Amino acid sequence: MTGSDDTLAARLGGALALAVVAGATLLQAGRLRRALQAARGLVADTTAFTQRPHGPRQRVLLLGDSTGVGVGGGPAHSVAALLARDHPQLQLINACRSGARLPDVAQQVAAHAHELPHMDAVLVLAGGNDVLYTRRLPQLERAADALMRVLAPVAPRVVWLGPANIGHAPVFVPPFSWWMSLRTRQAARIYARCARRAGATYLDFFRVGAADPFVADRQRWFARDGIHPSAASYRYCYDRLRRSAPFSRLLPASGALKARVTAAG
Repeated sequence: MTGSDDTLAARLGGALALAVVAGATLLQAGRLRRALQAARGLVADTTAFTQRPHGPRQRVLLLGDSTGVGVGGGPAHSVAALLARDHPQLQLINACRSGARLPDVAQQVAAHAHELPHMDAVLVLAGGNDVLYTRRLPQLERAADALMRVLAPVAPRVVWLGPANIGHAPVFVPPFSWWMSLRTRQAARIYARCARRAGATYLDFFRVGAADPFVADRQRWFARDGIHPSAASYRYCYDRLRRSAPFSRLLPASGALKARVTAAG
């Protein structure tokens, strides 16, 4: 092959690569557009679950984004509702709002300042939107540290449920799915580090490849918009929360829950 042939082959290879990237970009843009339309409908149909029984009760504050609201699975299948079903004596104050990023979560604390005294635990369901929209990792770490500082005086126990591998959501196609997986991995490491510095518990749901349970049957684990969790995903996350040391100490199993666990075991 002559030098001119080599040059032609290189140009053809470059053109092919650009064509592939352009095609993937168009496909990704279309998927995101449809996903956002479907997500808006899910958000409009979902309100945050709260529980306020009478009398003195243990108090749990939920902070976060649409995953704390239960978007994709519905309020009755959200982590808050599952927690209330197993612990009807709990007072659950749910301040989560769809679209919230970590700085917004810190503002949720301020918005509920009048309810904060004597809080027993804080449950944080947030961080995914920051993976999608916060460009710089140092900025992400500053926001996570700031949130942990805000939460330190609120309750003796803070449990943060981090995002799963966003790159595995059906809405994303390669190479964008690869980029989202990398971003989630980086963010999860930052969140875990910030939680550890603050003495909080971080539940890491990030997994890669076959180790990620949400990959095997995406129709089961994701809502119809291809990005929010389904009811099955919320159930999975809640079961892991229930087994975590801070909550198992704070919330001993009720009679009904003990019966189900015994039957299942």
